[in-house]
Amino acid sequence: MWTGDPGVTLQVTDLKVSLIRLSGNGTFKPGDSLNLTCDVTCTQSSSQFVWSKNNELLPESGAVLHFPALTLRDSGKYTCTWKTSTTSGSKTISLPVEDKNTKPSSKWMIALVTAGLIFIILTVPAVIYSRR
Repeated sequence: MWTGDPGVTLQVTDLKVSLIRLSGNGTFKPGDSLNLTCDVTCTQSSSQFVWSKNNELLPESGAVLHFPALTLRDSGKYTCTWKTSTTSGSKTISLPVEDKNTKPSSKWMIALVTAGLIFIILTVPAVIYSRR
């Protein structure tokens, strides 16, 4: 209906990056699968989605970034940039993948505490006896 300057201006008001877990629960661990989805409420046929990780461009494009099996190297900050010929917008999400082996299990912790207590119980009387 309107022509001339400034023409049509498309403004993005709601760009979101969502994390959709496909397997696993709790913290993200190696082997879990998930999708990062870039969602915008207003799109054009010429819309492009570009992904980057820690400010480095990724070869993948499209609204969904699929991780069939996470690895420790997948940890980082992912940014989805939505572009058209006239406008763009971007959102970032953090993806922390935890190493299963970095946290000792509760069984190992109990074993270490028990060993420490046994050592103290046996050492203290021996030190006291030797000083007499």
